[in-house]
Amino acid sequence: MMRLVVISGSIGCGKSTVRHMMREKGVECVDMDEIGRAALQPGGACYAAVRKHFGESILDESDVQAGVAVPHIDRTKLTERMFANPADRRKIGGIMDSHVTLKMLKTLLALALRGVPMVLLEMPLLFEFGLNKILFSAVVSVPPEQQLKRLMARNEIPEEDALRRIAAQYPLAKKVAAAHWVIDNSGTLEDLQREVDRVLDQWRRTHHWKMYTFQLLLLVFVLLVLLVVFVLYLLLSLLYSLIA
Repeated sequence: MMRLVVISGSIGCGKSTVRHMMREKGVECVDMDEIGRAALQPGGACYAAVRKHFGESILDESDVQAGVAVPHIDRTKLTERMFANPADRRKIGGIMDSHVTLKMLKTLLALALRGVPMVLLEMPLLFEFGLNKILFSAVVSVPPEQQLKRLMARNEIPEEDALRRIAAQYPLAKKVAAAHWVIDNSGTLEDLQREVDRVLDQWRRTHHWKMYTFQLLLLVFVLLVLLVVFVLYLLLSLLYSLIA
């Protein structure tokens, strides 16, 4: 059966770096942020609704100046709007959550049917939705001051903006306390690679029931469908006997 490990963390902690290292080790990886980015591309499932709500202010300026018929959405501008206004953050969640979730479930189903032994799912809102209670979770963790410095350097933003973005997220300390595994990213890339190797080796020897939640839910769904089909068969048989 396919093991499913859900990885989370906070902004600037290195989730994507860990996912890249896991992928190089042969682990199938699914990133909900990547699904979301694809949905925001011109022609994507959520592009029109997001553009309609936020207007021209979130469009890529170079595309607009070049007269591109369907300009790209500037994710930096969109992110700034989301972190500056909780209402905007809820609105984009309402637009995108169902699409991203459905696409993620389809991808996991395809991987399970292929017999993939392990999948790493990067889910930023794992703890916010309380899904850690039924899914096997891992958190990438760094000290607060290191997280702040990395975020400022990566996004080229001032300390005030970085602190606001960190504060808008579920506290990292609470995620660490609730996770099954913690991946320490406080050192160098070499240190992180060793940590990833160690954790991956332990995961492959672990058989926690939460690793198999997806298959269990899939099995329940299949059984329910079969039950419905069986009940319908009985009802139709009964109806046929009464008519005959």
